[in-house]
Amino acid sequence: MKKIIIILVVIFVYFLSAEKQRIVFCYFGDKAACHNVGYYNETGAENTKINLEKAKKYYEKACRKDFVGSCHNMGLLLNQEKNILASRQYFEKGCDLDYLGSCASLAASY
Repeated sequence: MKKIIIILVVIFVYFLSAEKQRIVFCYFGDKAACHNVGYYNETGAENTKINLEKAKKYYEKACRKDFVGSCHNMGLLLNQEKNILASRQYFEKGCDLDYLGSCASLAASY
């Protein structure tokens, strides 16, 4: 029975697009997958349509799991939208997680 489940999972993942695979892995707790979904939706990489709201959603998920790159990128997106107070919160978390870029962005936002 265990082998059948493994085979079904492999087949299921094989036929999903790369983005859908990352979303599934994110759902199961892979913070790097959450970050990647956010990044690809922000930049349009990997033939992904740019969707900043979706990018923010997945950056938020990864940041809640202490993925520092997502905290920083979320801060950058919010800063571009002129939402300075919210961006500072993400830069502060990134700085607390020892990411120098977030510390510098936090300082520059004042």
